[in-house]
Amino acid sequence: MWMVQGFKTYDEAKAFRKKHGGLICWEERTPKRKSLTQRGKEYLMAAGCVGLDTGKYPYLVEYRN
Repeated sequence: MWMVQGFKTYDEAKAFRKKHGGLICWEERTPKRKSLTQRGKEYLMAAGCVGLDTGKYPYLVEYRN
């Protein structure tokens, strides 16, 4: 089962990922066109599915339980 955990800072997400594994996501965009990258799409999809406040938690970790 996939789980999602939100974090306020990248360092918190990195520490959690080191312990539990998974993928760190954020609203990443391409430099020139400002379109979402694959990681940015993953972030918005996961945040939307669990109802995560993207303003409060700009980083999340998707991991398997």
